[in-house]
Amino acid sequence: MILDVTVSDMVLGITLIAIIVILLVQGFRLWYTPHPKHLSGMLRALPTSLTIQPRWLFTKSEIALYNLIRLAVQDNYLVLAKLPMRKLIKLESEHEADRLAFLRVMQKMILDIVLVHPGTRIPVWIIQVECTQDTDHKSHLVDKLFQKAGIDVLRLQKDISYTLPELVNLLRLKEDD
Repeated sequence: MILDVTVSDMVLGITLIAIIVILLVQGFRLWYTPHPKHLSGMLRALPTSLTIQPRWLFTKSEIALYNLIRLAVQDNYLVLAKLPMRKLIKLESEHEADRLAFLRVMQKMILDIVLVHPGTRIPVWIIQVECTQDTDHKSHLVDKLFQKAGIDVLRLQKDISYTLPELVNLLRLKEDD
């Protein structure tokens, strides 16, 4: 017995199978994805087994440096701490793959201190507190990204004690400002 199957019949069959598979996958996703109303109900009551405590934002040496920076720039900038890098710059590219590659690098990077101009609300300085051995290729990439965005980057060493005049000088501020 010879089957009389044409190419168009085969394409139609494969298309129907593909549609059925897609519908099954989408149905499965809808069935097993929690609806926002269900999530809000779960969040109304915390499980008794869950322990919640605040975390330290800074170490003792970092908070001392943060306070010194705040004192140095208090009349010029708003001082923000521990911000995700992706919140400070907007990436656009003709090639979506390039933009996504940089977004993946930026995704988990947290900036120690950000100085924001109060009038323009634009970040002006990024201050990273790091150990001497922390300089890597990501740091150089971050520097290039911020340089291109017009944001200065200052890297301070965690194990060095800075004075107020030193910070004012590093941030290119006048002492009488």
